[in-house]
Amino acid sequence: MLDVNMPYYWREGRTVFTFCFVPSGMLMRHFLLRRQTNGSPPSWVVANVTMGAASWLFVVALPLAIAADQFVNFYILDRITTVRADPYSWISVLVLSAVVAAAAETAALRIFFRRKLSQTMVGSLFVAELCCVAVAAYASIKYVLAHPPIP
Repeated sequence: MLDVNMPYYWREGRTVFTFCFVPSGMLMRHFLLRRQTNGSPPSWVVANVTMGAASWLFVVALPLAIAADQFVNFYILDRITTVRADPYSWISVLVLSAVVAAAAETAALRIFFRRKLSQTMVGSLFVAELCCVAVAAYASIKYVLAHPPIP
């Protein structure tokens, strides 16, 4: 797992990542919203769907974390040294994906529902998204490794 070709991984494992990331995120957010907010069940569902759409947009549809990783590798790390930083880069993509998802969900709640979140809720969202991203990445990496490219 030390040398990960991120463009190939994303091209081949994106569908599996999406099918694992979206349902696990919906389930985690459901319990977080139920516990942390005092709204009605229909408002939890609408908030959950809105937050899920926001995190899906910036993690899967427009993968900001992968774009940032490629930018840093190409413009900064490759210019400084010839040593590759692959273990750092693919782990940082997972953490950055969780940060982007939590930020998108927080922004969705603030913009669409006018709710301010406590620091505990934002931290809980980050931990939940980190778990969801880790599960989705594991499943998609397992899929990509099981289906190697044909030479």
